[in-house]
Amino acid sequence: MANQVFANGREISCKAAAGQSAAAFPDTCWSPPPPIAGPVPVPYPNTAFSSDTSNGTRTVHITDKEVMIKDTSYFSTSTGDEPATNALGQGLVTGVIKGKAYFVAWSPDVILEGDNAVRHLDMMTHNHASAPGNTPPWLYADSGASGGEGDPCADDKKKVEEKCDPWKEKSKCPDTKKIQEARKRMAEAKAKHGDNSPEHIKAKAATEKAFEEYADAIAESECHTALRCRLSPYKPSKCCKTGQTGHHLVEASGFFKTGRGGEGSEPLPGCGKYNTDKAPCICAEGPSQTVATHGLMHTFQANATLTKMQKRNPGKTLKQMQAENTDKVTYKEAKEEGVKAVGKVFPASGCAEKCLIAQLDDYHNKQGIDDDTQTKAVVTGRTSDKDVEKAGKEVERRNTRSGGNPR
Repeated sequence: MANQVFANGREISCKAAAGQSAAAFPDTCWSPPPPIAGPVPVPYPNTAFSSDTSNGTRTVHITDKEVMIKDTSYFSTSTGDEPATNALGQGLVTGVIKGKAYFVAWSPDVILEGDNAVRHLDMMTHNHASAPGNTPPWLYADSGASGGEGDPCADDKKKVEEKCDPWKEKSKCPDTKKIQEARKRMAEAKAKHGDNSPEHIKAKAATEKAFEEYADAIAESECHTALRCRLSPYKPSKCCKTGQTGHHLVEASGFFKTGRGGEGSEPLPGCGKYNTDKAPCICAEGPSQTVATHGLMHTFQANATLTKMQKRNPGKTLKQMQAENTDKVTYKEAKEEGVKAVGKVFPASGCAEKCLIAQLDDYHNKQGIDDDTQTKAVVTGRTSDKDVEKAGKEVERRNTRSGGNPR
């Protein structure tokens, strides 16, 4: 039921609510093997319900039932990983199945019985025996204060459940042998002949082609097409190892005067809590800002950002704007360009804009970054109008190859 009791504009999680944290993925557990082989790790989607609230508030009640609070409270069980069975090693991290679900985010300033209240859209981890959980965080969703629309990621989560079943088969990442061999040859050519040698240039082109082919393989997987909508922290990354890179939908370097959070980086005003590793990323193919779908994301985002800046600063080059400190966009503007780029580069994923925005805001707002926070305009990669035209043709080619429709 919708209880219409809110903290910071979000419904408070309680035992009487109808909320759930659905299809947290992957909950990787040791599972029954094929004949002869030992137990194998299989990723499952895991779901937990607010009706299983335990150890909630004792004196503060909503609809006569206990309320969830930071760390102390939990959902007593989660479901989805039962095929792993109790007879094997169960969760890779926790050693259990059907474990508890804990919130890992909460209201910063609404306190119940001395602890922070937890709310609609706060993040949870699942299948706990103790900390840490066996799944990466996914949103808990009840109704919101503005119209009670429910979970903004409901449709995207449903796609993951449908397209990634059976999990063991469909969630596997494509083979990266070609990429590894190409990168090895590129490194050897550079060491032997030099960075600008014909041999190294040829090997580099072959490596980029290997990443393009990997992007094609990902696009042909309905499971990975659906998983694209679920953002991952930069570290620890939930992207396919070697073939994919976490791309910050709101560019990490935009929150710093120089660098992107490493040694010597100085955060911009209001961005001091930002952490590059923890910020949400989309899994894109390619190791850099010019390769495969990772490069396409940079092209669309950077071109849109540069166009916006040139309209605000007529006749000025990017270097002039940087020198005059007018190379600024708000977090909202940067966020919107990132979300638009997802739709352009990954149309078959059909990611709901409201889901991507909810995931981005869930992290950034907790770091004190709001829609009006000033960030640095980031223009990297191949950014000209011709590059955008070329990128569009590449998306069309890949989309046609993989079926052409949102899935």
